Amino acid sequence: MPDHPEILAIDDDQAFLADLKTFFEGQGIGVATVSDPVLVGSVDYEKFTVVLLDLEMPGRTGREVLAGIPANRRPIVIIVSGHSDLDTRIHLLEIGADFFLPKPVDLTEVLLICRRILGRHKSDDEAGQLWAVSRSHHTLTSPNATVFGLTSSEFRILDLLIENSPGVVTKDVLAQAVTARSEAKAIAFHRSLEVMISRMRSRFSGPDHPLPIKALRNLGYTFHGRGELSN
Repeated sequence: MPDHPEILAIDDDQAFLADLKTFFEGQGIGVATVSDPVLVGSVDYEKFTVVLLDLEMPGRTGREVLAGIPANRRPIVIIVSGHSDLDTRIHLLEIGADFFLPKPVDLTEVLLICRRILGRHKSDDEAGQLWAVSRSHHTLTSPNATVFGLTSSEFRILDLLIENSPGVVTKDVLAQAVTARSEAKAIAFHRSLEVMISRMRSRFSGPDHPLPIKALRNLGYTFHGRGELSN
């Protein structure tokens, strides 16, 4: 996990914050939390990419917090609240919120939305770090212009991951693509897939550009860099 979390969650429900933090950190994403809305005035929002914000809190409402977030280098703000009537949602979007998720929320859904935002943010920061796969030549070109020939299995994995990036591809889907066997859901095939991806990381990564394939526990794999597919 990064030294400084990219996600900030502001909510007076400490149990919800604890569950959110535990779940996200179990998936390799750090979360900073604030349960006392009075303390948000000291937050440096420029350090965060995503803010998860509750509405009804004692001492300071979510609307007041939202209004106080600086416009300069502003994070993506996701309102997470049980107050989800249409007028409320429209008003919050008009005054600066980016998304609205009604409580109770599914933490996996919140995780995937945040991963997509973080993946796009990282791709913007690393615009020059392009990984290009040629479908006709079965090659991978790394950001430093090194060209690697791909085995059929390596090609299928990269093709699926880049095509679905920054979304998640399950182990079942990847294993079936590699083996062309419907029984690839077996744990033994999952283990072979893990070994294959580990070897790909070692083979294709350079000191300044590790192959951006990330394992998401209990979910699958994601390509979290900038990838391109060509014919």
